[in-house]
Amino acid sequence: MKKIYQELEKSINVLRANTEQHAIDTYEQVYIALEKYEEENNISEPRPPSEVVEEVIKGFKTDQSISALKLAIEQAPARQADGISRIDSIIGKKSTQIQLSSLGLNSRIESEDELEEYIEKLQKMLLLELKAGNSIIIQ
Repeated sequence: MKKIYQELEKSINVLRANTEQHAIDTYEQVYIALEKYEEENNISEPRPPSEVVEEVIKGFKTDQSISALKLAIEQAPARQADGISRIDSIIGKKSTQIQLSSLGLNSRIESEDELEEYIEKLQKMLLLELKAGNSIIIQ
């Protein structure tokens, strides 16, 4: 019984380490994208969005559960979109965040025709935002 427990504990530790590394890798990509966007737009405020993401990465080293790490991974695109939106706000650029799952489009595509219909509807929605003078941040 002790051996089974030790093997289970070892497996959980490996899974946690792998999940932690995946979270770190994911957020490093978010950090790089935000830092690049900040540099392109000469953002030098005391706490730019990339610093917030950097703090999140440091937090992964604390004792977090696997489920908390997986949730953080799922939230990475939204964090990046929020960071971009914040930068746009700082530079006075209008932007609209669009979450694809909330557009009312089919969430299941089973044929080439359905794919074309989806893309056509999505394009129309996005073009409306662009014509309104907004940049689009997709989540």
